[in-house]
Amino acid sequence: MTQNWTEFGATWNCPDDLNTENHRPDCSGTGWNMNAKKKKPLENPWVDIPTDVALITNETTGTVSYNVTSDVAEFLADTQNNGWIIKKDEEGKSGWVEFGSRESAVPPRLMIVYRLLGE
Repeated sequence: MTQNWTEFGATWNCPDDLNTENHRPDCSGTGWNMNAKKKKPLENPWVDIPTDVALITNETTGTVSYNVTSDVAEFLADTQNNGWIIKKDEEGKSGWVEFGSRESAVPPRLMIVYRLLGE
């Protein structure tokens, strides 16, 4: 992500929605544009080239993995970290994917596998 956002306020329309319960954008500042094809009036809040991609089909179940090694290295080097977004490449196409949040029965995990220099 290229913009700051809040965990409990981020919605499809706002990086920090003041009232997520009313299903309207109540952005505390500038909203964002999650429509990948439309760049105006707001810029998309993610980098143009994704860190990694995964093909998810109707038959996909279980774990979906992304290699975010380059991002983690940048985070450790104190570059700006606004996190990741997992989204469809073409939002206008039919279909949906459901991922668990940290509050769900199947929360996401970030697993960092490392090796010490010289090993």
